Amino acid sequence: MINQRKFLASTLAATLVATAVVPAASAASFKDLKGNTHEEAVLALVNAKVINGYPDGTFKPNKTLTRSDVVKLLGKYLVSEGFQVPSDYKTKSRFTDVTMKDSGDELLKYAAMVKDYGILGGSNGKLLAKEDMTREDMAIALVRLINVVEVIDVVSYVDGQRFTGDVTDLHAAKASARPYILVLDYFDITNPALDKFNPKSTTTRGQFATFLFRVTNQKIGDMVAPKADLTDFKATGSDTFTVVFNQEVELKNAKYAVKKGNSDVAISSVEISKDKKSAKLIMSSKLSEGNYTVSVSGVADSVFMKTTAVANEKAASIEFLNEHAVPDATGNKVRIGYKVINQYGEDMTSNVPNVVASSNVTGTGSDTIVKHAEGIVEITKATRASNFKQGDKISVSITDRATAITQSKVVTVVSKSKVSEVDITGLYNDINQSATFNIDANYEDFHLVLTAKDQYDMEVPAQDIADDVTVSVSDRSIIDVNRSVNTPVFTQLTIDGKRQTVLELKKPNNNKQGTAVISIRSKSTGKTATYEVTVAEGVKADTIALGTPQLTVADEKTEVPFLVYGTDGKEISNTAVLNNANGVNVMTNDRLVKAVIENDPLTGKAKLYLIDSSNATSDRQVLITATTANNKATTMYVTMRAKAEASRITAMKDIETNVFVGGVITLSKDAIVVIDQYGRDIVLNNSNMATAVNTSNTGKYVIDVVALDDKVALSSNRLITATNAVTVTGKKKGSDYLRLNLQQIDSRGVARNVDSGYELNVKVTDKSSVVQYELKNIDIIYDNPAKTSTNNYAREVIVYGLTTDGNRVVIPASEYTVITGHEDLIYNASTGTIYVRGNKDIVDKDDQYIPVKVIVNADRQPVTLDQTVIITKAEPYANTVELQSSIGLTVQGQFLHIPGTTSNVNISSTDLKAVLKITDQYGEDISRSASDRIKLTATNLVNSNNDSTVPAVSGNGTNTLTFTGVQRGDSFFLTYFVDGKTLTTQVVVGQ
Repeated sequence: MINQRKFLASTLAATLVATAVVPAASAASFKDLKGNTHEEAVLALVNAKVINGYPDGTFKPNKTLTRSDVVKLLGKYLVSEGFQVPSDYKTKSRFTDVTMKDSGDELLKYAAMVKDYGILGGSNGKLLAKEDMTREDMAIALVRLINVVEVIDVVSYVDGQRFTGDVTDLHAAKASARPYILVLDYFDITNPALDKFNPKSTTTRGQFATFLFRVTNQKIGDMVAPKADLTDFKATGSDTFTVVFNQEVELKNAKYAVKKGNSDVAISSVEISKDKKSAKLIMSSKLSEGNYTVSVSGVADSVFMKTTAVANEKAASIEFLNEHAVPDATGNKVRIGYKVINQYGEDMTSNVPNVVASSNVTGTGSDTIVKHAEGIVEITKATRASNFKQGDKISVSITDRATAITQSKVVTVVSKSKVSEVDITGLYNDINQSATFNIDANYEDFHLVLTAKDQYDMEVPAQDIADDVTVSVSDRSIIDVNRSVNTPVFTQLTIDGKRQTVLELKKPNNNKQGTAVISIRSKSTGKTATYEVTVAEGVKADTIALGTPQLTVADEKTEVPFLVYGTDGKEISNTAVLNNANGVNVMTNDRLVKAVIENDPLTGKAKLYLIDSSNATSDRQVLITATTANNKATTMYVTMRAKAEASRITAMKDIETNVFVGGVITLSKDAIVVIDQYGRDIVLNNSNMATAVNTSNTGKYVIDVVALDDKVALSSNRLITATNAVTVTGKKKGSDYLRLNLQQIDSRGVARNVDSGYELNVKVTDKSSVVQYELKNIDIIYDNPAKTSTNNYAREVIVYGLTTDGNRVVIPASEYTVITGHEDLIYNASTGTIYVRGNKDIVDKDDQYIPVKVIVNADRQPVTLDQTVIITKAEPYANTVELQSSIGLTVQGQFLHIPGTTSNVNISSTDLKAVLKITDQYGEDISRSASDRIKLTATNLVNSNNDSTVPAVSGNGTNTLTFTGVQRGDSFFLTYFVDGKTLTTQVVVGQ
């Protein structure tokens, strides 16, 4: 049976009524309906296209319905709701008076449905199909239909309510019908104005229409069915929460969010229970002490929230794995297995560093230690002369210091551990888990994952396996074992957070594709584990398609869209494969245009670029030819446009255009927006701006600045790299225009206009136009005389004037006087800054609040502005961190590019730290002073060409990293950590 809550939809009425009548007249033409008590209900259902009248223009509201009419209506409704007709309805009649011969297929199948779903049961095995439908039986049928479709028990619900019914003749109904009539009475489906239900009377079409009209306007299911509610939210695992609802809900549509305090906590996956009442939220990291809040949306049109307190994961019990103390090959060490169970019943052995152990093995040189990662207590005797002997008894105690939980046991020394059985679970690539093992792969990245257990069912340490097993390979030209099969290397890797033993593999000298079987045989038991390793054929490029780039410009690097498919029909996007003999060869017919395929560090996929070095000033055609290893070629012409030149000034940015008389505006190259001839922004910088107007700066740019009136004065008429800024000083009240002309220096050293110029309107104001003055908030000042100079941690004092036209203008320092409330809080009028005197100490422990008064020489009388400045001794710390290009390292978006022209690239930790700009809580750059506090971590190192030189790093988590094997094209992620701030970027080497 399906659970669909649609009983209240208008389709119910359409199914129950429309199927019992002949379509005919509209509501407006019903001859026999006007003034009828059922008129409102009938008209509403007709307007909703639920019911129709008869061909003669009547509705016949007083016509009686038979039981067979009602059965068909109920059955057709059930089918429309997705309920299935019983498959045996033709061979197994539910009523003795309903047969195929006498009743027909329609009544037979719908009678089976209403019987099987318990909606209409008949009498003494008979449906009594031709008999009229009584009102009491109609009540039973309608209420049971509600129960079936809504999957509720509306009768029990009403029975539990206290109410005074309107029906006074309930006693006249048969006992079995009374609870159902009460349901109709409770929900006012019966007419509240009438006190009699007349249960024994027949049901007319008009009455039935009224019942349906009222049913479709009720929300019975919502009132009866219990509201979905989130009843429980608690931690059920070290990284798992469980949410529990009071009933079945559609959890597959739910959206979950978990916060710890105000911080979002990432959810790794969700597992929904079979009963659809609960779900497990597996988090991306272990839970820690604190209050967690879950919100669940998308369920029952509500958002549910619940908070739970979580304790740190802790030991709940300690268990010994067995009663054995297993000696090693030398005999003076034994191993005893244990496990620690947390409060959720999970094995947390490797995560409990606070476990210690003691034993009754004593004496100088003896030791009892815990190997947490392995879950082993290792006991060593002082000398080999007193080695452990089989049958010796050892008393051992294991304690978790964090919880004081202790477990003790007397164990017996058994015979020496030998590998009894090996279980091989599969191949694992520790660099790329989705990598395909083919002849182009880096074989050393693949490992055979296994578990070796001794005769006591304890896991044998990786370093002890080789002596106890024999390793063989069926075809060593397909795959081989690191070092050799005679001296195999077993080690451990962390896989899915757990330390696991692996057998290291290597690439044969003359490798080939195929399948080889690796066998590991126990020398003591003869048990052999085998694993088939299949090395697929190397990827071979078959076809290549080139796409036309939108714009290709000389002296630039342009991406060319391309797609390469291998002989297997799959796309090839691996840079190393595309650049080897089985890849593609892309060339151009122009020696100054180089085609290269490089790895995109963001996606890990190959990209094709054209790199032009022509310095061409005119357009030209370049032919690209791409040939695959399968000797299929494609060609494409691209138009290499002339190199980009600054074309015109289009706008100004971040510049104030209102200035006070005597005040200044600084006009720098950074405020000028310039585009090239292709409509792209072009940055004015030291490489393209002239240092002087002469022949040595041919081709470079200057900005010519001219004031068109006499309201401002200019410090210079040219903006060049050497000057870097033009100061605009207000002279007279009024409006002035500055014309900025973009100029380029020609071969004769003459600056010539490139465009017609850009005009900037500057408005000069004097005190007569100022209606109000404001003192900008002065930031907190750091007081540390040992480290503070007059420029360091000084704060600007800025006074604004609000003019009559609503503009704001900076008032020059010459127009006001600043007085501080402490002799060592100094105001420097020439710099407009306030600071603590260099060798003085205003603050002892607590912050000091010093008054500052500014007296403005206003138009008619002075204006006084007051503010309190906070002086603090709070040490500077990293408040924000960001990347900036420095010492040859370039920051582009999410990437940090390290230059490298040779195959092997040296990476300096000093350079890596130099690109990190650190700003403290006072807004000061502390990059240099905080450099020693930076911790570096490099992860996800990528060997871009899969050669034998594999990039590696040591020193993670420290101030200095040491890299080896890094070559051009390699990449890695670099995480900076300083004063609690973290920043991660992707580093690309030599691109």
